Amino acid sequence: MELTNRLKSVYSLLPEDCIMIDVGTDHCYLPIYAILNEKVKRAYAADVRQGPLQNGKENAAVYGCSERITALLSDGLQALSEAQQQDIDTVVCAGMGGTLIQNIIAAAPFLKNKNKTLILQPQKAIFELKEYLAAQGFEIQKEVLSKEGNKMYQCMLVRFSGKVHTPPNPFALLKSDVLFDEYAAREKRRMQRQKSGMEQGGIPDKERYHQVCKHLKELEEML
Repeated sequence: MELTNRLKSVYSLLPEDCIMIDVGTDHCYLPIYAILNEKVKRAYAADVRQGPLQNGKENAAVYGCSERITALLSDGLQALSEAQQQDIDTVVCAGMGGTLIQNIIAAAPFLKNKNKTLILQPQKAIFELKEYLAAQGFEIQKEVLSKEGNKMYQCMLVRFSGKVHTPPNPFALLKSDVLFDEYAAREKRRMQRQKSGMEQGGIPDKERYHQVCKHLKELEEML
C-alpha cells in the first residue's frame, strides 16, 4: 500500500507507538498504512457515513489489520465511550474544513489534555482554525507542507498547553519546509488578488479586508 503525498505528511507527524483515531477515515488508508509500518499500536477509524466506513472495514480485512482497527460510525468524536476517549492519545482530522475541525474539537472537551496529540490538516479556514486553537489553549508545535498535483496542503501537530495566547505568525513554522517558497508565492498571489478585488469593490467587508492585509504582511515578514 502507498499513501498519497497529502496523507504521507499526516503520517509523518504521527507519534511512534501511538493509539490513534482517524476522523473521517473514508477508506481507512491512513490507519492501515500506519499499522503495516508499525507506527501505531492500534487505531480507531471513524466516519459519519456507513458506506465509506464499510469500505474501510473491507480494506482493513484485505490487509490483515482488522484486529487492530476499531471502526466507528461517528459524527466527529461523539460515538467514543469514556474508555475509548482515555485509550486514544492521537486524533487525526484531515481532509476537511477548518470550521468543521473547530466544531469537532469544541464538542470533545477530553482533548484539552496535555497527553493528547492532534494532527490537523484543514482544507480551508486555516487562519481561523489557528486563531481558535490559540484562544482555546492549544499550541501548534510543528507544521509540514505537501503537494498533490496543483494543490498544496498544510498539516499541523497540536498539543494542549492550557495557555491562551495570541496566535504567532501563521507562516513561521512553515518557513523551514522545502515547499515553503512555492507555497508562499502562491499565497502571496492569492491574497494580493483578494486585496485588489476588495479595493476595487469599495471594501464592503472591512473586517475581511483587514484580515487579508494582516496575513499578507505576516507572509511578507517570512520572505
